[in-house]
Amino acid sequence: HRLTEPLFDTPRFVKNLEKAYHRIWELFLNKELPQTIEIKEKPDPAPIIRYPASVREEILRACSLHQAGQIEQAEDIYNKILKQYPDQPDALHLMGVIYHQKGDFSAAIRLISQAIARVPGDWLYHNNLGAAYRHSYQLDLSLSCYRKAVEIKRDFAEGYYNIGIILNEQEKAEESVFYYEKAIDIRADYDEAVCTLLHQLQLMCDWKKIDRLSIRSRTMLENAANGKNINALMPFVGVICEDQPALAYAIAKSWSDRVSAQMSQIRRKAVTRGGRRNAEDKRIRIGYLSADFRNHPVASQMINFFKLHNRTEFEIFCYSFGTNDGSHYRQHIEKDCDVFSDMQNIGYADAADRIIEDGIDILVDLMGHTNDNKLQIFALRPAPIQITWLGFPGTTGASFFDYIITDKTVTPLERAPFYSEKFAYLPYTYMVNDYQLGISDRLWKRPDFGLPNPTPAPSQEGNAFVFCSFNRSYKIEPIMFDLWMKLLKAVPGSVLWLRRVSDISEKNLKQAAEERGISGTRLIFTDKLPTKEEHIARHQLADLALDTRIYNGHATTNDALWAGVPVITLEGGHFASRA
Repeated sequence: HRLTEPLFDTPRFVKNLEKAYHRIWELFLNKELPQTIEIKEKPDPAPIIRYPASVREEILRACSLHQAGQIEQAEDIYNKILKQYPDQPDALHLMGVIYHQKGDFSAAIRLISQAIARVPGDWLYHNNLGAAYRHSYQLDLSLSCYRKAVEIKRDFAEGYYNIGIILNEQEKAEESVFYYEKAIDIRADYDEAVCTLLHQLQLMCDWKKIDRLSIRSRTMLENAANGKNINALMPFVGVICEDQPALAYAIAKSWSDRVSAQMSQIRRKAVTRGGRRNAEDKRIRIGYLSADFRNHPVASQMINFFKLHNRTEFEIFCYSFGTNDGSHYRQHIEKDCDVFSDMQNIGYADAADRIIEDGIDILVDLMGHTNDNKLQIFALRPAPIQITWLGFPGTTGASFFDYIITDKTVTPLERAPFYSEKFAYLPYTYMVNDYQLGISDRLWKRPDFGLPNPTPAPSQEGNAFVFCSFNRSYKIEPIMFDLWMKLLKAVPGSVLWLRRVSDISEKNLKQAAEERGISGTRLIFTDKLPTKEEHIARHQLADLALDTRIYNGHATTNDALWAGVPVITLEGGHFASRA
């Protein structure tokens, strides 16, 4: 009958609409921003299965082992339970957590989803499913899971923090700040959320809010320097807040030690080293591992690097753990190495075993402590020599790396005590660049980017001098910005040409300029161009590039120099401030 169909069942429709109103009003009362909501009718409750008390006791015992880092022993117990009770939700969920810890995110998603189908109202299940989706680059699904977790448990601080993380990765800066602050409101001692909030505020150039957090952030940095609550600070944030090599080392070491402890419990199968290798081939096998073989600065720098290896002495393998974006960077690197392996959906142990079977002699990490790194694989020691290079400006603090590729400028020998790796010095520079990068022949003019035209005689008084700094906004901080504004004041008619990261960072920087007596109109912001070649070409409209202070330009500086634009920089105390 048609009245039994949802389309014509008005009483049913009204009940669902009222549920939507309740949900919307609840969000408002909780001071949350408007967001997508979905009303679902509850299915008929699944029949309740009563498990013997012994099952609960075994799960508690396995949890204790799991929390103590004895992952394999806990896994054995969960497997034993699931063999007898395949739908036991806690065992399914916790097995999924173990697979997540092992880097097998597909299996984690499958198992935790099965647990949720059995018990849909457990907030922790939804949170951990969100984590698995996040690490498999399915951000929308991850966000949906995290939102469900806080819908079930309104005071779940970690849930709000996780929502902020995803929104940040989706480039929704202001929304992410709201959720970090919400998490801190619920849990005042949530240092990890404070640390992440500080980084987000740096991206937004919201220095006033940063100042309000200064006492808290200073305490966190002092505690970290003294070995207290050190895991609350992320290594990347550690190198952009202070140019202190001792602090950067302490933070990095604490994170790497945690990775080592986690992976020490992973059960390994017997694998023959070089099982895939021709015994007659005596070339040194080099493996490069990264999640950034895509449209990313690292791939941009290395695009013409791999083909230059001497193939009579070396064989080149690349192991990719990131998404295949189909970019020309990805295609170029795939073509130029001898073997390219897409290992995005492989767990840590299986990936390490593959590298062992490939007979890799020297394994090179290109990520360090950056997003989506795979330090867990290196902790399993799949190669006799392991090196870190390029992706992260500093030490990994890890016992499982032997060397760091570097130079004597970024890491003077007296800095060696603050590195876990031995220095492998290269002459001139540690940084590789695309030596075949073209410069577009498009004849850009200053008005194309809203820049003032120069006068016919450059030395003439009143000439429109263009300073530029195309660094990411988180690298800009008040001390160097003060100096930049003094330059604008000293050079009448000059402008500062900056990279547009977000509307809010542009607004904050213009306001900061006004507060320093400089019209915000003298800050000119520019958008990303379709190609790197065009980006390099537009540099030539600038007269002088200005470097940032605590975290230097690195690849951004290289771009300016390649375009022929001089750069003024300042040498700091740690790796990131000397590159």
